[in-house]
Amino acid sequence: MKPIYTKEEEGCYGDGSLGHSHVREKLAHLIFPFNAGLSDLLREDPSDDMSEEDEALEILGEHSAPGMVWEFHDGDLILRYDPETDPDILTYEHFPEWAVPAMEYGEGGLLPGDRNKGFTEWADREFKGKAFFYTIKEDEDAAFSRSPEFGPASNCVTLYVRIMEPAEPVKDLFTEQA
Repeated sequence: MKPIYTKEEEGCYGDGSLGHSHVREKLAHLIFPFNAGLSDLLREDPSDDMSEEDEALEILGEHSAPGMVWEFHDGDLILRYDPETDPDILTYEHFPEWAVPAMEYGEGGLLPGDRNKGFTEWADREFKGKAFFYTIKEDEDAAFSRSPEFGPASNCVTLYVRIMEPAEPVKDLFTEQA
């Protein structure tokens, strides 16, 4: 079955400032198509251990795209994207901070000699000329690492990379005429 909840549906589904019963009602509504019995339980008085909520989040997670995570955050019911749970994302926890501009603008001339060579060799080895999309871990301060992905010891950040699949070749409509 195709996932129902993708990045397009990311956001807040239950405002905790309206109370726990409001959040449970929203959760009951979301879970109804997948488990009507659990939906009914969520509309009743809550248990002490929040087991119904946990079960509902697990079921919603099964109907979500890779990397999409259902959770309670400050009382709110949230669907968010987490690249660390996406199996299609490559994670580099010790990416040199000084090399981030090269990721953004390409390697040509942005880095001094040895660093440019180190970055180029790493990028060729990791991506082999494939197109990719990258992002840096949000709200993370660079931390010193003695063993970054490449180059000398330096401040590093966490880099998330998704390799882009090549597009389908465009068919030539003029040569395929019968």
